[in-house]
Amino acid sequence: MSTENPIDFAPIVGASIAAISTIIGVFLANWFNSKSLNQAHERALTQSIKDTKLAKSEELYLALFRWHKDVTNLYLFHLRYFVGKLAFSQINELVNDNFRDNGKKFDVLTMLVNVHFPELKPDLQLILNMRDSLTKFLDEDAPKKHTVDEFCADQDCFDAVCESFLKKLAIVAREL
Repeated sequence: MSTENPIDFAPIVGASIAAISTIIGVFLANWFNSKSLNQAHERALTQSIKDTKLAKSEELYLALFRWHKDVTNLYLFHLRYFVGKLAFSQINELVNDNFRDNGKKFDVLTMLVNVHFPELKPDLQLILNMRDSLTKFLDEDAPKKHTVDEFCADQDCFDAVCESFLKKLAIVAREL
């Protein structure tokens, strides 16, 4: 029989404890590092989403501003016809020369609202309803059916609705 001295096991036990402690330490370090990386990724993702939303809000603001400016100019041309300063044929020429890409601007505007700001769809619909109410003034016979005051009042309402939308969009951008 061999008798083993407990002192012979001391280095083995010490090395085993050190190895187990090292493995536990590596595991804990990796776990905390993983948590930290996940949190950093979430922060970066949140910031990226905010940056994208802010960029798209600026793009939407400019798209609506430009589209509104074009539509207002269109109505001003027709107002000149309404008061007898231009002939209807001149209006058609001005419209054809100046508003070729207005549909593209409107498409960009609609896309930005539908994709990035669905919460603003009701406000865009209100703008479209006001725009539709102004189409009755774009007809050649409109001066016989409507007054200049009606035209100006509806145009003012359209402008107010567009301004309200732009203010809401500015609030959305500031809250990001």
